[in-house]
Amino acid sequence: MSEVVARIPVGEIALHGRYEKGRKTEAFLVCHPHPLYGGDMDSNVVVVLQRVLSQRGWGTLRFNFRGAGGSEGRYSEGHSEADDVRAAAVFLEKEGYDAVHAAGYSFGAWAVLKGVSLGLRPASLILVAPPLDFMSFAELRLPEFCPTLIILGSQDGYCRRESLENWLSEGGASSDDTRVRFLSGCDHFFWGHEERLAEALGSLMDEASLESA
Repeated sequence: MSEVVARIPVGEIALHGRYEKGRKTEAFLVCHPHPLYGGDMDSNVVVVLQRVLSQRGWGTLRFNFRGAGGSEGRYSEGHSEADDVRAAAVFLEKEGYDAVHAAGYSFGAWAVLKGVSLGLRPASLILVAPPLDFMSFAELRLPEFCPTLIILGSQDGYCRRESLENWLSEGGASSDDTRVRFLSGCDHFFWGHEERLAEALGSLMDEASLESA
């Protein structure tokens, strides 16, 4: 199946997204990087995430945060973007999926975790390049109720390896439920390394036995 345009209501505004039903009974929402720095749902990493998940049979929903692309509203310094994430989850729930998972790249990873802190309960998380050295993650922690896969470039200037390791340690992340993959030679943007990213994601999903029903 191919993606179709999706309209995602959030209060008095609507977000613009691309939705693919998939052939299985679970789905992923995919969140893009910072909208004030050119991030949108067509980011190279977001496209890689959607492609890998779609090829594995998951339903997928990538969308533009408020004020980005064709989405209504304005950027709100992260205060309302978590509501956008939760609205995307509700959209998928209304499509009848048995479970909703969440993936986020850069700012999108922050927004997903902010959504979790406000009650979002994804069945699993995929975080790519969470920007720990650019945004505050001090009050954000990995949930204990679901597995998490994290991919980080070894040359990421927005999230140093030691920053990630310290954050995971301080948050008490379980090694059984959290898997991390470092990609050598990659920076925060993964330009020219998209296929390596796709391979790493697929490998991590296999390692974690993360498959849709």
